[in-house]
Amino acid sequence: MRIATTVLVILAFAATALAGDAPATKKTFRQAIKFQIELMKKGDVEKLKYRFTERQRKKITKKMIEKAVKEVGNYSIDELVHKVEPGKYKDQLTAKIKMKNGRTLTTFVLVDGEWQADTLWLK
Repeated sequence: MRIATTVLVILAFAATALAGDAPATKKTFRQAIKFQIELMKKGDVEKLKYRFTERQRKKITKKMIEKAVKEVGNYSIDELVHKVEPGKYKDQLTAKIKMKNGRTLTTFVLVDGEWQADTLWLK
């Protein structure tokens, strides 16, 4: 039964991508992380907050971003976004982003047709 559920989640994930509502490819998540990094480098806290789910936004601070910019410079985008694992949580499509070293970077959640990071990978 677990295999059937996994297949259904992957099909739903692919259907969402094909519909054009929210492309769900490795390239999409690389672009999302790149954009978040650009916003961090610019120090644009407010715009960065809206790349994360609502429950995470209030936790993002200028100080956190300044620290993250120094750390993120040690990684290439290929190291940060190495593998995408589609999933589903409480009727929402998700995408777990795995780094090249095997660690989870973040999990994106599809919210109103937009992929938002649901974990603070930048802290």
